[in-house]
Amino acid sequence: EYTNGVAAITGAATTITVPYNAPNTLYYYCTSHSGMGADITGITTNEKLADQYASHCTLAMPFVGSTGDVSASIACTSTTKTVSNSGSTNSTSLSHFYRSSRNFDGSNDKLNVADGTNFDVTTGDWCAECWFYTPSSDSTSQRIFANRESDSSQINLGINSLQLFAYLGDTQIIFASSATAINAGEWVHLALTHVDSSSKTRLFINGKEVASSTTAVSGSEDGFYLGHNTTHASRYITANYCDVRFYKGVAKYTSDFVVPS
Repeated sequence: EYTNGVAAITGAATTITVPYNAPNTLYYYCTSHSGMGADITGITTNEKLADQYASHCTLAMPFVGSTGDVSASIACTSTTKTVSNSGSTNSTSLSHFYRSSRNFDGSNDKLNVADGTNFDVTTGDWCAECWFYTPSSDSTSQRIFANRESDSSQINLGINSLQLFAYLGDTQIIFASSATAINAGEWVHLALTHVDSSSKTRLFINGKEVASSTTAVSGSEDGFYLGHNTTHASRYITANYCDVRFYKGVAKYTSDFVVPS
């Protein structure tokens, strides 16, 4: 029985977001009316047109004008997360997808997604990804995203002098180096993924694995946060974001891949 990706709507319809690992034939039935059931066959996913891991998407912020979470439009079992914004603004002059992005100007801008078990990564596979743009190099360590507002978050991806680094809890697992460097003034795709069975966390830049670690996940979570860290209150990022997503229960990327175009 595949319960992941199925949302029953009483009195209207049953919506199914087909799980990526489902077999070629699925069977469905109605719990309210006898004799209503059949099968779905020939299930395939064109990865150029659709996200095969959609059923595991728990946060999706495309940043088309608003800061809203649209994950419920991607995975029918997801619930819309509460997003609070302070200072960041919509930008139509700089975009990668959708003709807009979210601008953080480096001065007290922050965006917080409310706490929820969706962001607890102490067990299971997970993936956090976004499109990211920074206009110039900054020699102060800045936070790109994390699942806790202060230090000791379970996951923390940061940047210093255009080189990325990452923490799991208090342990730095990926160090800033030339291998993790990005270019200023261009959009880059960033993904941090974790496979629980191997305890392996990987960092991908533009679809290429640049670093990995088998350090166990530790620390605490209390939501999902962009661009700031309350432990270092003066460090606010100067950057633009587009298509921020979080997946719980699947690593999504485990080897080099072609980023969406």
